[in-house]
Amino acid sequence: MDRGRQDLASGALLATNLNDFLAGKRDMQMLFEPSDRKSLAGYTTTKNALLINELDNVKSRIYAVQYVDGKWNRTLLPGLPEFGSIDASAVDDRDSDDYWLTLTDYLTPTTLRLGHVGGPAAETLKQTPSF
Repeated sequence: MDRGRQDLASGALLATNLNDFLAGKRDMQMLFEPSDRKSLAGYTTTKNALLINELDNVKSRIYAVQYVDGKWNRTLLPGLPEFGSIDASAVDDRDSDDYWLTLTDYLTPTTLRLGHVGGPAAETLKQTPSF
């Protein structure tokens, strides 16, 4: 066991510079670290951001993470409901910072929203009928 290494929790999300990694450097930055109440539900990339979907005490939280001026900045997406399931995906990860959100919970019909990283709350485009 290498005592110089930090033990990483299973389910952590790390980032590093690819060229540095290929050159043998192992300088990594933790973008998500699980805990007793938090787990990584998924992530997706846009042109300039990483959208991280965390489950915090079984509540979905989506953060936009961007590398700016040599450090990672993390911002909670605005206008998300407190409860329910949220799924994020990129509209076009090569050319755009737009993203789709699909929201589902027991009281609100499934909703499709469109947003932009760094912009206002995602706009509702469609919603299934309520019964």
